[in-house]
Amino acid sequence: MKEYRAVFTEKDGRGHVREFDTMDQAQEFYDSRTETAIQKLNQETGTWEDVLYPVYEI
Repeated sequence: MKEYRAVFTEKDGRGHVREFDTMDQAQEFYDSRTETAIQKLNQETGTWEDVLYPVYEI
């Protein structure tokens, strides 16, 4: 299991996850898409925590 992952929704509405070794790799993927959040694995608790997520202007 890699330390970072991007969680995103495709046009069909299904959720997907893509894993990365580094924040830089995840950031590059994030920058190329919309509807994407980056999460980091908390090694102590085994849970995923949001690092970066989409912000929408209203």
